[in-house]
Amino acid sequence: MDVSQPSSRRRSGRSKRPGSSRNNWLKTAVQGGVIVVLTLVIWLGVILLSRGSPDRADDPGAFMRGDSTAGLLRQASGFLTATPPDPAAAIVLAREALVKSPLNTAALTILAQAEEAAGNAAIAAPLYRLASDLNKHLSQPLIWAINDANARKDYESVVRYADLFLRSTPTTTTAAAAATIDLLVGVASTAPTASLIVPYLKNAPPWRDAYLNRLADTGVVGAFENVVAGIDYREIAFPWRKYLNRLVSSGEIATAYVLNYGLLNPDSSDPVPYLFDGGFERGAADNLPFAWTISNLRSATIGFDPTTTHGGRYSLALSFTAPVSFHNVYQTMMLPAGSYRLNGFVKMSDLKAATGLQWTIFCKGSPPYVIGTSPLFSGNADWTAFTAPFVVPATGCEAQTLRLDLAERIAADRKIEGRIWFDDLSIQGEG
Repeated sequence: MDVSQPSSRRRSGRSKRPGSSRNNWLKTAVQGGVIVVLTLVIWLGVILLSRGSPDRADDPGAFMRGDSTAGLLRQASGFLTATPPDPAAAIVLAREALVKSPLNTAALTILAQAEEAAGNAAIAAPLYRLASDLNKHLSQPLIWAINDANARKDYESVVRYADLFLRSTPTTTTAAAAATIDLLVGVASTAPTASLIVPYLKNAPPWRDAYLNRLADTGVVGAFENVVAGIDYREIAFPWRKYLNRLVSSGEIATAYVLNYGLLNPDSSDPVPYLFDGGFERGAADNLPFAWTISNLRSATIGFDPTTTHGGRYSLALSFTAPVSFHNVYQTMMLPAGSYRLNGFVKMSDLKAATGLQWTIFCKGSPPYVIGTSPLFSGNADWTAFTAPFVVPATGCEAQTLRLDLAERIAADRKIEGRIWFDDLSIQGEG
């Protein structure tokens, strides 16, 4: 039928007003909403009446005083937190507050808490649910909703309510927030349930960092990788570092190494190098374990210099102004057993040291032990090549550390001042 022509089924010749279908839908929705609210009010009245009206014998002057709703709720809360608590008295006052303000969410919450404390879980549950439906930012109803959904294994609702609760909580350090984050850590323990959390994390909620740090520390291995899928690692570099370090500490070194390289080279099909970023083109790369890790000192400046390079855009530059115990530039590697050679270039400007700086290669055993060292560096020199042979043993040396050290045996060896640069480091296998 041509909608531009009047219908023979209309009772008048007037055309149907544009949007009338939408208006009818809105009218129906509003009517439905009113019916829901009226139903809730009637239901609440039934509960209040079924429990009896507030007992005035205990406080005959209450009506004469014209107690405010807020005052009644303060008194009710006081009874709940008293030692010992008096839930019966709190119920009386909370019900009285609801008579004054039938949909007061604070009164509903306190009444639910009091009923729960009195052992009336069946009465408390719908009160909590009603308070939560009326106000999505009340902590106690949301905590109840989280626990209720968890008991029913409705993990989609657990995540939804947890997000609302953690967004409305000013800090994630409270006991309730910490417990909620731990619950979400548990939800992430399987791939199907972990997928429920992913959409929330992609929107960077305020609780994301606290959650990911906790998951990196205590979640099942693999859970962290599942929930951060699709998030740029640079947004969450610190949790990634914690997770990779945990894998290394627990012996999952190969897994950590592959993940680390994939983060830094997501589109690369090149073979994984023995030493990552030996030209210092990427800087500290967020201090991931299989990249350069750098920790600064007051008496030493460490950075990446674009003005003095042997090749590429940057070199590693260090400047010393006072005695120091220096072991602050290092990278973890994973070399198969065999013979290798560390190669690189160094430049120095008035570097004065009792001993000198050197690159040291360790096996990350327990305890770690040295398997190679470079020459000691001090004095003045333009760019000069250096090399250091070393051997990785067949057992007990799955991972290694390359570290720049100030060679020291006694405190006097810590004296150092001047500047030094390194560039184009590489490790080559021999034989």
